[in-house]
Amino acid sequence: MLVLGRQEGEEIVICERIRIRVTSIKGNRVRLAIEAPESDSIRRGELLPFDDFVIQRTAENLAMKVSQ
Repeated sequence: MLVLGRQEGEEIVICERIRIRVTSIKGNRVRLAIEAPESDSIRRGELLPFDDFVIQRTAENLAMKVSQ
C-alpha cells in the first residue's frame, strides 16, 4: 500500500488515466474529485460488502427463476 499526503488542490494520477484531486479540506473531512474512464467502476469502500451481497442475492434469484 502506498500512503501519500496531499494538500488542497493537489492530485494523484494512477496509470495516467485516473486522477484523484483533493478539492477541499474542512476539519476532519476531505472532499475528493475523481476523474476516470466510464468503464472503470468507482464505489465507496464501505459499500463493497453490501454490493457483493446484492450481486449474490440477484444471482440466486435469477437461478431460481431459470430452474422453475
